[in-house]
Amino acid sequence: MSKFRWAVAVAALAPMLASTPASAGGSGPHPVTPWVRGVEAHTPTWVDIHWQTGAKICDAHVWVKGEHVDVRYPSNTGTYTSFHRDEMLKPGEVGRTAVAVTAHRDKSAFVPLEATLIYTNCKSDKAKVKGFRLTLPVIVS
Repeated sequence: MSKFRWAVAVAALAPMLASTPASAGGSGPHPVTPWVRGVEAHTPTWVDIHWQTGAKICDAHVWVKGEHVDVRYPSNTGTYTSFHRDEMLKPGEVGRTAVAVTAHRDKSAFVPLEATLIYTNCKSDKAKVKGFRLTLPVIVS
């Protein structure tokens, strides 16, 4: 894809990115931004979701889904993704989860994704579940 098209896509996203404060998620775990990096349609691409939290969390598992989007997870976890270094995230840290997405689109679009995070507070085994809406820019060349 041409650099010009990517530049146009980034320029179109800039006002939306600037209007989304990183603190919008509160003190619990949440994505740093609701935007996932742009991908080309029909091309498997690894993308990262960056997370932060105001309280330590453990045993984190993340699932992602989207309409007409195939999702694959890292081979070491298989059916889910977790933070890059381990399944824990502490306040002040930024954690990264990775998924491979293939968006089956015939037109460029902003595709909604749903991310589900299951985690504990590290003190008990009681799991908490949170859902998040993300946006995947898809470019058709």
